[in-house]
Amino acid sequence: MSSRGPEMSPPGALAGADRAAEDKAGGQILAQPAPECQDDGGAFAHLQAQAAAAGAKLHRLAGGGFLVSRWGWARECPDLAAVGAFLKRLGVRS
Repeated sequence: MSSRGPEMSPPGALAGADRAAEDKAGGQILAQPAPECQDDGGAFAHLQAQAAAAGAKLHRLAGGGFLVSRWGWARECPDLAAVGAFLKRLGVRS
């Protein structure tokens, strides 16, 4: 029975799935682009600016899709076309 707390790693050390990914890559770290860095031709940034002008926020979800929120309410949209349609319903003009 050990009285030690959880095992601590030094700052910057990889843990869990990150360490396993590094091991499988032969010591190289294979990075995946963050969801917010995906290239959509600027459509996301354009819709995000339109939403902000209407007092709403547009977020990209990690699992895919988007979340539009305003005044404590939120709507999940599967793609940017659905985001545009929803913003139009909120009175946002392109």
